[in-house]
Amino acid sequence: MYLQLRSLQKEKIYWQNVKAGSANNKEDTKVSTIPTMDQFPDMIDQCRGAFVKEGVAVYALNVERFGERREVGNGGSLDYGLVRLRLHGQWKDIVRALKAVEEMRLFSIHVQEVLLEVEGGEVLLQIYFCTGV
Repeated sequence: MYLQLRSLQKEKIYWQNVKAGSANNKEDTKVSTIPTMDQFPDMIDQCRGAFVKEGVAVYALNVERFGERREVGNGGSLDYGLVRLRLHGQWKDIVRALKAVEEMRLFSIHVQEVLLEVEGGEVLLQIYFCTGV
């Protein structure tokens, strides 16, 4: 639980720096902008691709939440989508793919839930993006 909290704190600080325009340091990040809502399908496809690359079949994909946060104001705001992937493959391959997804530097993706079954399982991913810009 502590590690999850620490990870979320680091992620919050990162996105605050990006939004403030101070994340241009090439050593810290390869990207200086927050992905936008219209890039959400591409982000999902890259997540799916990470599983396929590790030999895990993604046989179902459901978007459970998408851009529901409405803030008053003219500027951009940070929001997220929840994507559930149903998988068929070996656990070790699923775990390797999850690590690859979390380490993607172009997007901010958090694994919210993992349910492993005999021949696969399902994962719930939280994918951040910017709205209103």
